[in-house]
Amino acid sequence: GVGSIVFREESTIVENSSLPIEETFRQLLSPHKAALEKWYLKNQSFWLDVRILFITLFSLLLKDHGLIYRHLKGLPRMMAII
Repeated sequence: GVGSIVFREESTIVENSSLPIEETFRQLLSPHKAALEKWYLKNQSFWLDVRILFITLFSLLLKDHGLIYRHLKGLPRMMAII
């Protein structure tokens, strides 16, 4: 899913947050994951799933490629890390 690609480096986000772990999830990660799911439900289609599949394959090979935001227009971006 989209969230799996966006949060591939979730542990890095948690480690770099100045908030306690629980608050990082409550204030930053959980709201963004919900926004990603909402975006997916609004835009779901066979071709979207195909694009997600290919982006997932590239994500396994390349660390920070930025493909997801270039190829999935309107995908919500995460707030700055607190």
